[in-house]
Parts: sequence; C-alpha cells; structure tokens
Amino acid sequence: SSGADSKPLVAGMCSAMPCSFCSTDYSHMCRVHRASSFRHVICVITLLFTTACEAQQQQRQQQQQSVLFIGNSYTFVNDLPTTYKMIMDSRLPGYALTLDSSTGPGRTLGQAAQDAECQRKVKAGRYDFLVLQDQSCLPGIPDSFFPQKAQSTWALQNFFGPHARRAGAVVVLVETWGRRDGAPVCGDNPVLKEMFPTFAAMQSKLTSGYTGYKAALERAGANVRVVRSGEAHATLRLQAPSLFARLYAADGSHPSAVGQYLTACGLFAALNGAQRSQWKDPASSWKPPGITAEEADIIAHAAVPANKIPTVDSMAGDWVSKYELKQPTTWRVRESRVFVVANGQEHLQGNLVGSVRRSLSLQPGGSSITQLVGDTAWWSDGDVWTRVEGNQPAHYV
Repeated sequence: SSGADSKPLVAGMCSAMPCSFCSTDYSHMCRVHRASSFRHVICVITLLFTTACEAQQQQRQQQQQSVLFIGNSYTFVNDLPTTYKMIMDSRLPGYALTLDSSTGPGRTLGQAAQDAECQRKVKAGRYDFLVLQDQSCLPGIPDSFFPQKAQSTWALQNFFGPHARRAGAVVVLVETWGRRDGAPVCGDNPVLKEMFPTFAAMQSKLTSGYTGYKAALERAGANVRVVRSGEAHATLRLQAPSLFARLYAADGSHPSAVGQYLTACGLFAALNGAQRSQWKDPASSWKPPGITAEEADIIAHAAVPANKIPTVDSMAGDWVSKYELKQPTTWRVRESRVFVVANGQEHLQGNLVGSVRRSLSLQPGGSSITQLVGDTAWWSDGDVWTRVEGNQPAHYV
C-alpha cells in the first residue's frame, strides 16, 4: 500500500525480518530499532539478575546466626553449643550457624571479664547473641556475702552489657539449676549449707539471682533474655521425677546429655522465638540417645513455660514466697483478698486491684505482679511466689 501509514508498517516488518521491501531510507531506522531493543533486553536481564542476587544475599543474611558462649563447666560438659546446633539444624533448618565460646572450669562471670581471650572475643562484637552463664552457686548468693558475686554483677553492668549493646547483640542469660541434693554437693561451706539445704532452696535463690543479673544488664542498656533452665529443672521435678533424675551427671551437679538438652531447648526458644511458626516438632527432631519422642516433647515444653495474664481468677489459691532464707511466707488469694497464713490462721493483707494496663496490684502497698509464668508470679517489689498444691510448693517439694 502507499501513503503516510505504510512506511512505519514496512519499517516494523523490516526490524523483525529484513527483505526486499526495505528501502535505503528505512534500513538505518531498522538497525537503530534493533540495537535499541537489544539494549532494552540486556537492561531487563541485568535488572532481574541483580534483583535475584540481592534477594539471595538478603536471604543469606536473614539465615545467618552467630552466638558467643561465655561460661564454665556447666557450659562445656556435654557441650551446650553443639547440643544447641543439633537442635537448631533439625528444628529450624537452613541457618548458617557460627558458634564460639570462652569457658573455664568453675569460672565466674567476674573472672571471665578479666580473661584476655574472653575480653578479645566480647570486644570484637562478632555475634548476634552473647550467651552468659555464671558459676553454678554464685547467682543465688547475696552480693554482700562473697566478693565474687559483686564482681559478677559489676562485670554484667560494666563490661558484658555495654559491649553487647555497642555490637547490637542480644544478651542471653542461661540460669543455672539447683544441684540435685542441694548443699551436700556444694562442698563443706557453712554459708552454702545454710542457704542451699535442698534443691528447692537452692533453685529459688538462683532464679532470684538471675532476675537481679537481668536488671544489672538492663541498667547498662542491654537487650536481655533469660533462659530459665533452673525453673525447667524444677518443673520436671514436679511433673516427671524420673526425667528429673536423668538431668544430672553422676555428681548430682553437672548436666548429663539429657540435662544439656533441656537447657539447649530453652536456648533454642529464646534465640528463635520470632520464627516459632517454622519450628519443627521436638518429638520428630534430633534428641540425645536414649530420649524417646514423648520424653523429648515433655522436656521441650518444660523448657518454655507458658506466659499467663495475671487476673484475680488465675491468682486464686495458696502460694509461698520462694526466696526467703528461712520458713517461707504462705499467701492465700481468695476472690480479690490476699491473706498471710500462719499457724493455720488467715491474716488479711489487702486486696488485688486491677488497672487499665491489665496488671494487678496489692492495695494498700502498691506492689504489682509483673509477670505470671507457669506456676511462678513475679512482683515489682522483688518478691516471687510459687503456687502451693496439697500444702507443698508446686515446684519446690
């Protein structure tokens, strides 16, 4: 055809398939069109390739995790880092883990902060999580009793906390556990015998001590999580006594492979809570030899007690103060009233009053419940209650 519309049509045809219809006038336009199209295709391919590489790099960054362990024989006996890796690889596969440690037998956190190797690794800041575990008994002892306890508290607030904050890392405290028989395996120390006569007494004070450690780190501006391994020991002591007995090595103090598995399950939950929907079931995942699928499920659930909302109904019943050296105070909550029970007699202390923030406080007095986890209630004044069942503390019989 002829006319103004025929040339673009012919040019379009020629750009795809040159032929005798192409005139000299349009051949240059055809070459330019082909070159332009080629450059456009190259740009699109480059953009797609770059986007894919960036996505893969972002995915790799999201799937990398670096953990530095600072501890002692409770950390390296039956190898907490490797146990954590085995759980991680089977329950949340696809992560590239970088694990490092600085440990020493019987070492306190105060001593670790003075150790040259530990200082170098902590100051380097090449970790996402800084996992800390103090000497087994020390956190349960008041700062004024032993200078080593004050040194650990100082190290948390002035060394570990500040360096973790600068690195943008999370500090993870791994709570130690009461020794199976209390003071008899702590040596012939009269102070420890007074404070830790049983597993029950020892664990209550260790839990309180790690709560104090958390506060020291938070004063340094650190982001802190606590693995309540000692509380998990206490839960199994109540719910599965045969499993509790298997948590210990022959000395009644150090962790067996089963005990380290319990601690590693709590660590796994603390470090990977944001990916909870992706967790694989513990029963069908890696577990130490000799642990059945049912036992793995029990251990994993004991390691991560459920958070509850404090209400008058959830607080109803009898409780004991866990962290008193001598005979613990027994409390009773009935409806909204709170009593101290002594010699079988109830003595009214006040009422539980709710607030707009969904917390409960004891009035008069003003102390409020900061959290309710499993059978343990934490109060803002530092008191901690555990529920009583059948005239015995639920965790500390």
